[in-house]
Amino acid sequence: MNSSGNAPQPQRGLLRLASEIAKPYRPGQQRRLRSAGAIRVTSVEHLTLAQVSHEQARALGHKGTAALKRAWITSRDAAWLLDADRSDADVLRRYDERWGRRAAVLVRYVAAGRPRLLADVRRGYGDYTTSPGRTIDPDAECIDQATQERYSKDALAFCIGRQINRAKEQAAKRDARARQFRDAA
Repeated sequence: MNSSGNAPQPQRGLLRLASEIAKPYRPGQQRRLRSAGAIRVTSVEHLTLAQVSHEQARALGHKGTAALKRAWITSRDAAWLLDADRSDADVLRRYDERWGRRAAVLVRYVAAGRPRLLADVRRGYGDYTTSPGRTIDPDAECIDQATQERYSKDALAFCIGRQINRAKEQAAKRDARARQFRDAA
């Protein structure tokens, strides 16, 4: 967990763990990914899913190997998981028995393209630029669509949670007032 008590976010420059890759990755290779845009592969690590270390699981954005295993089962073995109420021990056993021996690839990468920066619209440069001289702030790099969607979902969940909490507080106050008037009568 990080200082705010949340699970660590995936490190920039780390591609998700994949058990089946159509085209092999090689260090130095340039690729285009839907989620990350243009990338340059820095390292490729071949392992089995059972060999994923605690540090690698944390770098992938999980609290540890147990959380990675549960997420893997949830995304790839959902029918088995929903078939019955499964304990954590059942999930870990299923992962080790069914998925543990599968070959996997852990790919580290860096962004290969020029950055997409927020342009200084006051000077008439448009919305976005790749030139640091035309940006309003050289550190204000645009975020990708997937990150924008995640931020939007998180904000919506926060707002809905706040509304639910307010409604609960108002209901509790109403109930307290009703009890107070009932007791006074």
